[in-house]
Amino acid sequence: IDHFKKVNDSYGHDVGDQVLKYFAMIASKGLRSDQRIGRFGGEEWLVVLPNAKPAELDNKFKQLLKAYQENRPTTLPEELVLSFSMGVVIAETGDNRSVQDLLKQADVALYKAKVDGRGCYEVAK
Repeated sequence: IDHFKKVNDSYGHDVGDQVLKYFAMIASKGLRSDQRIGRFGGEEWLVVLPNAKPAELDNKFKQLLKAYQENRPTTLPEELVLSFSMGVVIAETGDNRSVQDLLKQADVALYKAKVDGRGCYEVAK
């Protein structure tokens, strides 16, 4: 979640908690029954999309971002900008990388997305 620390610092942890719950609700609604999302730490989330095609990423990201921005709870401050960035790693069947390696690559891609202006995603190379 982009600028989440600023949300907590500016509006308090109650509003930060609302943002986290809202994101979880919106994100989980957009997933198929075999897909999962969970909070990974702080403002970071882990989304697992088995059998998703790389070509689906752009549409999935845009749908989720649009839903997150347009369906905001009325309890959130109006001036609060809702945005998130994603770091994506694609693992094929038989991929020998460890979970730790995959997470590290996703984190590097996430950092690049944030450097590139946030509100976007980067696929790990």
